[in-house]
Amino acid sequence: MRVFWIAFLLPALLCGQLAQSAQVGRFYTFRYPQGWLLSSDGRTPALVPPPAADDGASSDMSIVFSHNAELRDAANSRAAAKALAGVTAGSETRLGETRGFRATEVSGWMHSGRIVNEDKSETLARVYALPLPGGGTALALVAGGAKALAVRQKEYEAIIGSISTRSAEMAPVKVTQKLPAWATDEPVKRGPPAPPRKTAAQVEAELAAEWTSLLSGRTWAAERRSYQFHADGRYDVVATVTIAGLNDSAPRRTSDSGTWKVVARGGAAFLAVESESGRTGLLACRRDGGRVIIDGDVMTAR
Repeated sequence: MRVFWIAFLLPALLCGQLAQSAQVGRFYTFRYPQGWLLSSDGRTPALVPPPAADDGASSDMSIVFSHNAELRDAANSRAAAKALAGVTAGSETRLGETRGFRATEVSGWMHSGRIVNEDKSETLARVYALPLPGGGTALALVAGGAKALAVRQKEYEAIIGSISTRSAEMAPVKVTQKLPAWATDEPVKRGPPAPPRKTAAQVEAELAAEWTSLLSGRTWAAERRSYQFHADGRYDVVATVTIAGLNDSAPRRTSDSGTWKVVARGGAAFLAVESESGRTGLLACRRDGGRVIIDGDVMTAR
């Protein structure tokens, strides 16, 4: 297999935009720009880019990060695809072309190919496999449309290039002396048949329905704003802002109304709102333990 190394240097401007950080377990961290939306359970965080003006064509992508303790040959595209089995459940990852990839702290390989879904549809994919100094391999799966992968390549490679173990509390990693059966040609011992796996579309539909049920018909409030989500798809919001004057500042209350719905993209839930004045927004929704967080604010039901 021929591998071509490509030196990876972060442009100064783009590097300066990587203002936010996230962690994958206790194994490694990465940084990402303002505007990108993060959905994370702490083990396989996912990123999606901000909405684009070109009918979303350049936003039709996601990055999913994970860690694998048993992948020993990160340059092997077949082994890298097998290592993603837990991330792409219900789909088949087919990787071919491989090139070297050098990040700021670690180096590894990028494998390009596609994901074949259960309905036989295909999604372009790039898998970055970066062995870590403390053991194990950092995996970043970039999947989406051809335009998004081309237009946003510098952005997502800057994000992946920021992978670091310096600020992560490293967990001990046990490296096996032999590749597991799923990464070799050895027959796999199978137990009782597993129930059919859900497609990505089914998982996202359930996620959107779960958040819709959680929000609908209730009022959710943070320190400076309060949303009332009506069951008929309308919302009312009241926000408190501080307007600075020449000699003093005073809080002002503003209100707005419009329509709302929950959408799911890349395994993450988002609150899509459109005000009566025509302004639109896409607000990230996630849970952190028992807390409900919308657009970065911890919300309380009232």
